Amino acid sequence: MSSLHKDLAADLAELVHVRGQKRCYVAPRGSAKTTWISKAYPLYCALEGVEPLILLLAETGEQARGYLDSIKDEVEGNPAIARDYPAAAGKGTVWQANRIRLRNGAEIRARGSGGRILGSTVRNRRPTLVVVDDGNERGDAYSPTKRKRKLDWMIRDVLPVGEPGTNFVVAGTPIHREAIVCDLRRAGWPTRSYRAIAQFPDRLDLWSEWERLLCNLADPARAETARAYYLARAGEMLRGSEVLWEDRLSLYDVMAYRAQYGDAAYRSEYTDDPGSAEGAEWPPEYFDWNGFWFDQWPEDVVLKVQSLDPSKGTSDRAGDYQAHIMAGLTSNGTICLDAKLLREPDYVGRAIDIAADWRPVVLAAESNNTMGLMVPELERQLQERREQNRPVMLNYEEVYHVMPKLGRIRRLSGYLARRAIRVRNTPGGRMLVEQMRDVPNGEFDDGPDGVATAIRKLEELAV
Repeated sequence: MSSLHKDLAADLAELVHVRGQKRCYVAPRGSAKTTWISKAYPLYCALEGVEPLILLLAETGEQARGYLDSIKDEVEGNPAIARDYPAAAGKGTVWQANRIRLRNGAEIRARGSGGRILGSTVRNRRPTLVVVDDGNERGDAYSPTKRKRKLDWMIRDVLPVGEPGTNFVVAGTPIHREAIVCDLRRAGWPTRSYRAIAQFPDRLDLWSEWERLLCNLADPARAETARAYYLARAGEMLRGSEVLWEDRLSLYDVMAYRAQYGDAAYRSEYTDDPGSAEGAEWPPEYFDWNGFWFDQWPEDVVLKVQSLDPSKGTSDRAGDYQAHIMAGLTSNGTICLDAKLLREPDYVGRAIDIAADWRPVVLAAESNNTMGLMVPELERQLQERREQNRPVMLNYEEVYHVMPKLGRIRRLSGYLARRAIRVRNTPGGRMLVEQMRDVPNGEFDDGPDGVATAIRKLEELAV
């Protein structure tokens, strides 16, 4: 048994007696989480009669019905169940594709994500156990709309479906950082997370050479060559490593997957952190190095600028953020960033408030499609503050962009690759990095665009 299985055995046994709980499990594919959570546990609860109505949810109705079919097969044909649960075993009083009622009265219903579940009751009881297994499909990694729709379904339909003592158990592989399991983890659900490789081996230098051999297209026998290299050095190459489930997911197999399909695929399939979105502009390691985050502004900041992306362009969507970026250039050439990503009507007033504290050399505000109204409003508010004896000294300029947004954002690549960008560990800073990780597939990119404007201004001033 893996550590996941041991934890599930203990946790799920406890949930039979402790009510009103929410539990989330983030685990790799191939770790048997579906066997435990969507098959064995609902089966056990139904046979014991401890859950009058179980709701079994999966990404598609077909998947959910498949899990239910497995349960039906066990109830009908398992001799041990017939022996130990004679009052429940055998074909029940209701035996449909998406709904069964055992002979002891326990009922299980299967639904796909997005399916109608509100109003589910049996004998005036609402669902007492709700299981959600891999609520996201692979295609959700590419679609902010699909991810949002799935999360809305979870919040608006699934969570209200129960009664005060209902237990919710959610498990999944994090195909994207906005997958359901990741959103629930951020929302504070008690969460257990697992990685196929709990600890990487000490001799990654040997694995690098092995990866080169495995991926050498000029060698028709590259798989055999890499295997022979590994077998000759297995002791050293395994030293220091720890895997989740050796019998199913060996270190060799997972490292081979990582080598052949890339770090992004490995992260989303075999870790608890999917890193960048699929097809993202920048690799996860651009944001994961020791020292990337900082808490207090460095004392050697020699140049400060501020930028504002008001999210008023023709390509901007309803609900986009106004991005207020603070950028400080340090004496060693590192650019330190902080951000406030907000949705509010008086973004001009907010920019002035930030400038009063940050004291930038200049505020660079994007003027594309603001219809020439931003500067007059900025001047009006600055004059109003002077009249109220709370003046703010602020140099400002409009920036009109001609280059497409993605082209502007891609100018950050060199700084990120050189580790010349650091981000302050604040709510706005963390949201900024989330947006940067998802370029160009994320729902929002106001923050990265604001950073591009700020750094462009730093470049001009530093000449």
